[in-house]
Amino acid sequence: MLRIAIYTGIVLVAIATFAAAQYWTDQSDLWLNLFAEALGVAFTVLIVEKLIRIDDLRRTKPARYAAFMDALLIFNRFCSLWYDIVRTTFDPERHGKILANKDIKLLDNRFGEIIAILRLESDAPVSPKRTWKVHLKQQVEDLEQLIDRCLQRYAAFMEPELIKALQDFERSSFFAYGKLAQTFGLVDEELGLKPRPHFGWGGPATVKDLLVPLDRLGRLLTDIRPKFAGMPDVPSTIDVERLSHIEELRKMVADASVDNNANAVGNN
Repeated sequence: MLRIAIYTGIVLVAIATFAAAQYWTDQSDLWLNLFAEALGVAFTVLIVEKLIRIDDLRRTKPARYAAFMDALLIFNRFCSLWYDIVRTTFDPERHGKILANKDIKLLDNRFGEIIAILRLESDAPVSPKRTWKVHLKQQVEDLEQLIDRCLQRYAAFMEPELIKALQDFERSSFFAYGKLAQTFGLVDEELGLKPRPHFGWGGPATVKDLLVPLDRLGRLLTDIRPKFAGMPDVPSTIDVERLSHIEELRKMVADASVDNNANAVGNN
């Protein structure tokens, strides 16, 4: 804002001096000299400000790089968790038709609604062995710590849009549900209700609440990545769509179809 105000003031002075030279013709040399001085000052300010910005970007690059890598770690970490939940709840026969859409991506609302049927007492695909209600709580708490640490350390060096995407992601209802997963049974018991076997998170509103900032985070990281190309551990691309995971789900559907056909032949 200050830079814009300075430029605006210089331009206004230049315009005023030029207009004065046209009006007071007997003093036109004076006004034209002032006009030239104003243009010179504007040019000097522009060059100096540009040099300061270049130096600031060079000086802060290590911190901006660290912020980018932390945000990328958060994005990748959650995408892996998301895929594990989707894969656990994905029924090839019931949900296979979703994959008929060639443009389907992992961070899709339809997958978000499927994970509501995650059975909390089932085993998560991790080692050491633990149930989903334990694993989910651990994962969302770890992600919260990563986000908080990233913002505390590097907020001064991050783009405002990136900060907002991280904050909106952390505030999504998914995090609240994940942390409460272990207490669902206790709450149901206290209320005299039948214990709920499923995660229960889902629906268009809650899915959008999570996936919109998460997708925005992935897109922002994609735009920022070229600034750090060539630095250690920076990927050549950022797979926001996670198409490799989609192909794995398609393989599950194909394998299920083969098994069903083999069973049908055997029964005949």
